[in-house]
Amino acid sequence: MSTRQTLSLRAYGRSSQVLSNIRVKRRVMSHRHHAARITCATIPEQDKRKTYWEKDAEHAIDLLRGDVELDDVDRANIAHTLKMLAWLASTGQRAGSSGSTRFTSAPEDLLPDVDLPPAEPVRRTKLPREAEASPGYSNTILLQGFNWTSCSYSGGWYNHVQELATDIASAGFSHVYLPPPSQSVSDEGYLPQQLYQLNSKYGSKDQLVNVIKKLHESGVKAVADIVINHRCADKQNDRGEWVIFSDEVDHAGSSLSWGDWAIVGNDPAFSGTGAPASGEIYGPAPDLDHSNPALRGALVDWLNWLDTEIGYDGWRFDFAKGYSPIFTEEYVRSSVGPESFCVGEIWTSCMYGPNGLNANQDPHRQVLADWVDANKSTSSVFDFTTKAILQEAVNDQFWRLKDERNRPPGFIGWWPNRAVTFVDNHDTGGTQNHWPFPQEHLMQGYAYILTHPGIPCVFWDHFREYGEEIARLIEVRKKADVKAESPVSIKAAEDRLYLAEVTGDRGSLLIKLGSQYELGSLLAPDSKYELLTSGANYAVWGKLHPKWEKTLNSLSSIEVE
Repeated sequence: MSTRQTLSLRAYGRSSQVLSNIRVKRRVMSHRHHAARITCATIPEQDKRKTYWEKDAEHAIDLLRGDVELDDVDRANIAHTLKMLAWLASTGQRAGSSGSTRFTSAPEDLLPDVDLPPAEPVRRTKLPREAEASPGYSNTILLQGFNWTSCSYSGGWYNHVQELATDIASAGFSHVYLPPPSQSVSDEGYLPQQLYQLNSKYGSKDQLVNVIKKLHESGVKAVADIVINHRCADKQNDRGEWVIFSDEVDHAGSSLSWGDWAIVGNDPAFSGTGAPASGEIYGPAPDLDHSNPALRGALVDWLNWLDTEIGYDGWRFDFAKGYSPIFTEEYVRSSVGPESFCVGEIWTSCMYGPNGLNANQDPHRQVLADWVDANKSTSSVFDFTTKAILQEAVNDQFWRLKDERNRPPGFIGWWPNRAVTFVDNHDTGGTQNHWPFPQEHLMQGYAYILTHPGIPCVFWDHFREYGEEIARLIEVRKKADVKAESPVSIKAAEDRLYLAEVTGDRGSLLIKLGSQYELGSLLAPDSKYELLTSGANYAVWGKLHPKWEKTLNSLSSIEVE
């Protein structure tokens, strides 16, 4: 398949998702007004034999020709979807979630003769007012407080984290995100069953409350790994289908005893009677119908219970691409509030060509921008774009670390205040190792994310193995008061050298990555920069703004290698 075809297929997937989100937005509005769902929100029985593109095309045309009120952006996105569908049909390419649908021909009106404004991409150069006023984001330094095998830890994982709470705080972390709290079919917690049952493989409910209390006493906030895209049923109906959900724990608020109405109607593995999914289908467990107000209300009650009764301070939304971000906004606003730190997992494929990872990953970071924009910036998002680029760059390809506008090429280059940067997590690294960062360059990765804008997140395994070195980088970040939205100026991005200046509120940092040691005129001899910390193929210099120069000695006293 050619590069153009590959890009177009991915563009189709994104355009189709935009179309789906528009349909969901209209459907939710009709729910709120107690009116019937719009015609294109459901797939008639006779349409089930049609290809994905035929159904999407007909739904898009219905939207354009129907009575539903559309703004210019909606109309533009629909038009772009139609054009992409037409191109794919003409090339005979495959598409659809399973990749099994072949395009053969396109109806004549797939190319409507309309003059619509182009879809405007969301590329933040100035933070929204709400984001600027969110201290839960600007100064956050996050620790992922577990790995894939933590559920098997002898003595209980919650007890272990509680013992290390002081060390976590001393290292400089402001937040720890803990594993999924609920009882689960899988030991790791990602196939939840009874949400209010908090006795899990990580420990008991009381142990969970105690570890959060200890973290709070140490000045660290606790974030819950929230798995609400799907839920495992525990009983069968009279047809032998696993679609009955129990709720056997006494609690205030709405019941989580649900039936097949709680499952989306287009989940191919489960017999749900709800509306079609507003995002990607997960597969291993029934996808929940988040367009249902009763279901959302029950989830909001549960989130508030986790907040007020258990003590959590924020949420990490697992598989957040499985439902519309407009629901994510509701879950945040109705529980901890947009001033609290929340983050979503939107893990999608990057753009690759014949020579590996493409230099330009704008389509990939655009997906992240669209998601954050759609949830009204109430939740940040993991910056998978930066991870992809950074783990290629450290292999003497540091030219990758700037885009065409001389900005960081990941999501931090567009919307740093909502970009959670990371090197690895329990899926990409650790024992699963699905997409690991090169081990020999690991600390170069951390030297980048811990000194640059964005919200850095450290993986538990790396904290335990490289704790002192990571703590030094966090200390340097804090002394210069580098925030999520601090400006960065890239001085060099070559094969073996990356050099950038990051300006914090109290001082500036000069970060050098790569095996090239000769900086020439890039580091002026009369500058006030002093070496603060260094390691294998990285170094960080710092200087404080004049009114903070008295504290420079404390920076310089940090031991370097």
